[in-house]
Amino acid sequence: MRKRLPDSGLYRTTKPYPGPEAVIPSNAIVYVGVGSTGVHFVVRPTERVRNRWVWTEPVVLLRSVTWPDTLRPLPQEGFYLLPDTLEVGGARWLRGSLVQLGFDETGRGLLWIGEDRDDEPRSTLVFGQDGMRIDDMLLERLVWVPVLAAKR
Repeated sequence: MRKRLPDSGLYRTTKPYPGPEAVIPSNAIVYVGVGSTGVHFVVRPTERVRNRWVWTEPVVLLRSVTWPDTLRPLPQEGFYLLPDTLEVGGARWLRGSLVQLGFDETGRGLLWIGEDRDDEPRSTLVFGQDGMRIDDMLLERLVWVPVLAAKR
């Protein structure tokens, strides 16, 4: 019986990839994808732009059939609603607030609160640069919100 390879998406590694351990270490955020030839691959991010990771070369072909079992699936980066009110550094982020979800290099969740700044000429929410780390229990309870990605 052939093992099923993971779906494309974000994951946190719990063990290093056998062979190139320095490239794909334990406790790292990775993207697992399928190339145009149908071959599965895993890649680490290179930089963060607008609180989202950018994924580029080098990729590692996924040849191990057991290592994918050690991956922890993560939700997609994007916009969510808070399920509870949070106390954050003397401020309150209210239940139902719009937040942006991203991840640090270790695959731990980061949140940015949407701010309506009165110095902005357009009706625009602004998300800061310094995210607040959250635990996995909160990460699993965030409520995804579809937001149209408009190209300019």
